Amino acid sequence: MPYRYLNHVLTAAGLLLITMPAAALSPASLLPVTNTVPGWVRMGLPKVYNSRTLYNLIDGEADAVKQYTFLSATDARYVPHGRGSQSITVDIYDMENPLNAFGLFSQDRLGAQPINVGVEACKTAGGTGISMWKGRYLVRLAATAQTPEFLHAMLLFAKKMAARLPGTIEPPTLLRTLPAGAKPGSQQYIRENVAGHSFVRNAVTARYPSAGLFASLFVAEYPSLSAARSAYLDYLAYERNNGRIVPLKGIGQAGFFVLDRFAHDVVIAYKGRYLVGALRAGTQIAAEHLVKEAMARIP
Repeated sequence: MPYRYLNHVLTAAGLLLITMPAAALSPASLLPVTNTVPGWVRMGLPKVYNSRTLYNLIDGEADAVKQYTFLSATDARYVPHGRGSQSITVDIYDMENPLNAFGLFSQDRLGAQPINVGVEACKTAGGTGISMWKGRYLVRLAATAQTPEFLHAMLLFAKKMAARLPGTIEPPTLLRTLPAGAKPGSQQYIRENVAGHSFVRNAVTARYPSAGLFASLFVAEYPSLSAARSAYLDYLAYERNNGRIVPLKGIGQAGFFVLDRFAHDVVIAYKGRYLVGALRAGTQIAAEHLVKEAMARIP
């Protein structure tokens, strides 16, 4: 093959390698090794779980985790100097993409205490556990002893994991549609039955106290414009039984206001593949403002 043609082939191959997405690392390959935290020994081989065996790791929670497109998990046990029955466990979940990892984390942090580790992290189980996420991975740590030695080591493990996990620190695209001003830690990603409605799914939500004491907003993404419009029409049909519908102009492709018996001031609208709703707002104006802000952020 002439050199100039070979050079073109090699250049094309190089560009292909550059543009190909990197393969995901298995959770087991991300586990800390012995002495990652000095003096702490990993005991035995890591255990690996898939969707069929996840119940062996978290029996009562497996179904909830699998709602977020769970792929695999691994766990390992660490003991100081390799001696004693007390330990720290590290569990890593591969959730396929950052939005799913955040979604599972957003359930873990309900009522938990946030801590400054990695992208986001919180203390769980009364302070004897830590949950954190980055990229497509969620990490849960748990200490069986509440001594200062164990709790400090668990925090060190969390910091090591934050540095080791691959992935961006940028929030997922759908999460960025939520306007500023949300109550800290109230953002969630919910796959099904958002706000108690089967037709609202795949949504990010947050609380907005500035719009009303219990005001909240959701932004739901659908696979097509027709699916989003269908969800909008379902919501409209539901609210016709709860109050007088007031059509709104200038909010998405269609929108309405209703004073709902349960959700109070409600504004629902759709734009492209997205359905947006403000619930329990203090006033119609506050609800409209939230929805308009979210609409402006929709890509």
